[in-house]
Amino acid sequence: ETREKLRNELGIDRMLKDIEPLVEGSMEGAERVSEIVQNLRIFTTPQKRENEAFDLVHVLERSISWVVKAAKFKPQMTTQFPASLQLVNNEGYVHQILINLIQNAFDAISEVASPSLNIRISQDKTLAHIRIKDNGKGISKENLLKIFDPFFTTKAVGSGTGLGLYISYGLATEQCQGDLQVHNLHEGGVEFTFSLPLDNKS
Repeated sequence: ETREKLRNELGIDRMLKDIEPLVEGSMEGAERVSEIVQNLRIFTTPQKRENEAFDLVHVLERSISWVVKAAKFKPQMTTQFPASLQLVNNEGYVHQILINLIQNAFDAISEVASPSLNIRISQDKTLAHIRIKDNGKGISKENLLKIFDPFFTTKAVGSGTGLGLYISYGLATEQCQGDLQVHNLHEGGVEFTFSLPLDNKS
């Protein structure tokens, strides 16, 4: 009886009921911090190998396949690629950037009634351009100015670190000597353009 009284006074049952969501929240926070640290380590690790020739089309197709296999839904996808396109650059960084951009596009259309993506490659004399267009809700003018800032995200708490586009921009411009831009489309959605030099021997 004394034990039950003490149990009620201290609110032991209420505490036990609250423990599970508290632990789940702590685990989610720990996973989020771990992901942030891993991304920062990737971003700050110096380039350890020289740039090499590779087929951009093959790397892009592999990146699309990875994201599609992990996705919970299958959007309508249209692609416009040449048979192949040889570049001299860091294949690992290019692959990481493409994964981030494609995953970001999937996130943008996850709640759209008829999700669709258009991914195409074009080139001029010195650059290759990968354009990834989605039919999501688009990005507000205010957020468009901050989209590549560190830790900026419009996703729900726990579902994004706000580092994917920041890291992608840094890798694209500094490591790959290219560029990464984004703009809203008149018909809705956004288009990211990832530009790479055809020959980056630096």
